[in-house]
Amino acid sequence: MSLCVTVLTNKWITISGDSRGIINENGKVYIASDSCKKIHKIGERIYYFTGKAQYSDYLVKLLEKAPWLTIQNISDLCIELERQYIELHEKRNEKLDKAGKNHDILLEMIIACVEDGKPTIYVLQDSNKYKPIKRIGEVCETLISSGWGSDEGAELVKKRLALIRKPNDTDLFEWYKEIYLNGNSVYVGGTMTLYKLNYDGKIKEFNFQIPDKIKYPRLENLQYDPLNGIKISKNENTSGDPNNPIWKDKFYVDTYGNVILDGIFKTGFSGTRIEIDGRGLISYGDSNQKEGFCIEAGDYGYSSLCIYDAFGHDVFKTYYDTLGKVYLGSYYDADLIVTVGGNLLFDVDGYVKPNSIWDCSNAVFIGLKDYYSLYATQDWVSSNFASSGHSHSYADYSDISSAISAHVTAYH
Repeated sequence: MSLCVTVLTNKWITISGDSRGIINENGKVYIASDSCKKIHKIGERIYYFTGKAQYSDYLVKLLEKAPWLTIQNISDLCIELERQYIELHEKRNEKLDKAGKNHDILLEMIIACVEDGKPTIYVLQDSNKYKPIKRIGEVCETLISSGWGSDEGAELVKKRLALIRKPNDTDLFEWYKEIYLNGNSVYVGGTMTLYKLNYDGKIKEFNFQIPDKIKYPRLENLQYDPLNGIKISKNENTSGDPNNPIWKDKFYVDTYGNVILDGIFKTGFSGTRIEIDGRGLISYGDSNQKEGFCIEAGDYGYSSLCIYDAFGHDVFKTYYDTLGKVYLGSYYDADLIVTVGGNLLFDVDGYVKPNSIWDCSNAVFIGLKDYYSLYATQDWVSSNFASSGHSHSYADYSDISSAISAHVTAYH
């Protein structure tokens, strides 16, 4: 909902819009944000939007990238957006009215521009299948109003124009300020932006902060800002003082599609699900036990990659202990089987120390060297010891006696 009053003459156009965004929560209207700008200068045109913000925001971003789009191009885009909207809600089994949409306005816009030196406006409405309605400035004024309190605003401008036939910029600004002061409500507020577009293409901008007549209800834990994103906050003031809230952002989606979550992301409330937070990723089975792949933060300054069986046992785990060691192991009588299509390589400075039986009956080990291996190869044994087919000769008594006699003769 918004408030727009457009005045079209043969010399100039004035067009305005506020910046209040609302949300309907359980049948009650709340202020969601006062930063929902609804009027934009893009290229040489002024655009005013009302309706569902996600569609108008999409069009604004698209037009900023392609300001050369024709009025017919924009009309076709609106038709396509409505088609997507209807298709989306049909999938959700929501009841649509005869127009093929909910009773809320899907999208309406007023486009102010200068064509062939003549101030011109186009009106596109969902109620008219977005067929452009063109108005060219005449000697007399044409007024178009839209939104909450717009009829009263248009009537005020008529009265002022009856008194001052050729208003200057100050007159116009004061009139529009009065319109928005009178029209202020839960639907209309924030910042009024007024554009004046002259026949020579020159554009002037005026802004006015609209004061609220009363304190309107705000949905403070949910904030929507088309320029930044959507935030859900929590009041973490535990003192119980409702007048001194301490809001902390818990969920945030920015306009670039980034999602920031201060908590746990869950794919379900219980049973089979995945939970992700700043400490890791946990997969759960039907009985709320850990099952499958998990990435867990450890208690000793490391994270581990684990595989849990259907009973919650961590049958496999690998982790780095921050002291230069990487651990890999299987538990609960689970076999650790390494299957490779190529070569299984170990770094020459590392050690492989089995604490159980290794079945190497079908294994072939190559490239082991005695100067860095703890295990002797057959070649190493053969070159340092006798072969398996060698023989021995032993000395008898006479050999020993002769050796003793020779020693006595030489040294004694």
